[in-house]
Amino acid sequence: DEALGVLATVDPDSYERRRRFADRIHAAIDLRRGEPRVAAERLTVLADEITQDGRRLAAGMHVASLLAVAAHELGQHQTAAVLFGHAAAERARLDIELRPSDRPLVSAAVEACRAVLGAERFEQLAARGANTDWRGLPGIALDTP
Repeated sequence: DEALGVLATVDPDSYERRRRFADRIHAAIDLRRGEPRVAAERLTVLADEITQDGRRLAAGMHVASLLAVAAHELGQHQTAAVLFGHAAAERARLDIELRPSDRPLVSAAVEACRAVLGAERFEQLAARGANTDWRGLPGIALDTP
C-alpha cells in the first residue's frame, strides 16, 4: 500500500491502472470464493470509473466478463448474457484474450447461462450486448436477494 501511495504522487495514471487491476483481481477472487454480490459491488464501482473515464479500455472487457459471471451467479441470466456478448465483442475488437486465470470461470458461466436461457435466447441477448456501447450496458441489480 505504501508503494502504491508513492506511485500515486509520482505517476497518477500508472497508479490508477494498477489499482483497477488489483480491484479486478480481488473481484475474481470473490467470485471463486462464491461471493458474487461482493464481486458485483466491486466491479460496479470499476465499471462506473471506466464509464466516467470516457475510454473503452481492455480493462472494460475484463470488467464486463467478470460482471457477467457475477450476474449469472446472482440469477440475473439475461443481464449476464448481454454482458457476455459485449465482452466477447470487445475481445474480438481489441484482439485480446481473457486472462488464463479467468478463462475457466468465464467459460463455465457462459455455458451455464446458455443452458438456463436456451441457446437461441442466449445468442439473441449476447448479440444485443455485442452491439451495445459500454455506457448502454445493463447494470446488476444488487438489491435483490
